[in-house]
Amino acid sequence: MYFSYYESPLGRMLLGGTEEGLSGLWISEQKYYAATMDEEMIQRDDLLLFEQTKEWLDRYFNKEQPDPKELKLSLKALIFERQSGTFF
Repeated sequence: MYFSYYESPLGRMLLGGTEEGLSGLWISEQKYYAATMDEEMIQRDDLLLFEQTKEWLDRYFNKEQPDPKELKLSLKALIFERQSGTFF
């Protein structure tokens, strides 16, 4: 499991995932910050997944309305999305 940080207008965000997809995205100091990350995480700012996610977030915060389907999600994130009914 890997992580990287993204500086957003809402504050610092933590991105978590693997080469297979994004597992989570949290705003620093939110109530359940990284609560679903069960394993040790290694910082990997060079991971293509994180580069693509940061580019997507840049567009989102610039009000370009990028399609959430562009984000590569891990199975873990997809299960959460279906159970909670929300992701974006």
